[in-house]
Amino acid sequence: MVDIRKERERWSKEKIRIAHETAEKLKTIPTIKLIGVTGALAMENCDEDDDIDLLIVTARNSLWLTRFLIIALCPILGIKRRKPNDKNVKDKICFNLFLDEDNLKIEPESLFLAHEICQVRLLFNKDNIHERFLWENRWVRKFLPNVIGSSNLKSQITLRFAAKPQLKTKNFFLTILNLIAFHLQHLYMRPKMTVEKVTLHQAFFHPSDISKKVQREYKTRLRLLGLDKERG
Repeated sequence: MVDIRKERERWSKEKIRIAHETAEKLKTIPTIKLIGVTGALAMENCDEDDDIDLLIVTARNSLWLTRFLIIALCPILGIKRRKPNDKNVKDKICFNLFLDEDNLKIEPESLFLAHEICQVRLLFNKDNIHERFLWENRWVRKFLPNVIGSSNLKSQITLRFAAKPQLKTKNFFLTILNLIAFHLQHLYMRPKMTVEKVTLHQAFFHPSDISKKVQREYKTRLRLLGLDKERG
C-alpha cells in the first residue's frame, strides 16, 4: 500500500504541474475568477491514466461565454482538453465543474460533496472568490466539523461582514451574449447528455454515482454507531 501511495504521489505531481501550466494560460481570460483542481488529484492520490479535473468560477452572467472561450482557446494555447468520446484521457484537462460567482453554493448537501469542496486545490484565485466559495458552502461543517479551522473561518466572516460590499453591476451586453452561448451549447450537448447537470449559472459535467454510494455507506455506518438520528 505504501508503494502504491508513493506511485500515486509521483503521478500526481506531474499532473499538478500540467494543471498549473494550464491555469497560467487561462487566467488571462478576464471573466475567470478561480481555477482549482478537484477529485483525487487534489489529494495527490490519482492513478497514472487519470485526467485532470478542474473547477472554474466565472464572473457573474458569463459562465457559458467563458466556457466557449476556453474550448476555442485550448487548441491555440496547446491545452489538451478531454473530449466526450476520448478513450485515452491521461493528463488531459477535464473542465468538469463551472460556477458563476453569484451561484457558489453546491447542492445537495452530502458527505461526498463536502469532501470535494474542502479538498479543492487552488491554482488561481481572484477577488477572494475561494473564500466566498467556502463561506457559501459552510454547510460542509455538518459533515466535516474540523476541516475548516477557526482562524480560516474567522477570516471568511471578516470578509463577509467587514469588507466593503461588491457592487453587482449588470452588463446587459455580456448577459445577452452569455444567454446565447448557453442556449447554443445546451442545444449541442442535449442529445448526448446523460447525468450531467447544467443551468445558466452552474454546470456539472461527468458527475459520478460515487456520491450516492458514499452517502449510503455513511448512513449505514451512522446507524451501526447509533448516530443516525443526530445527522438525519
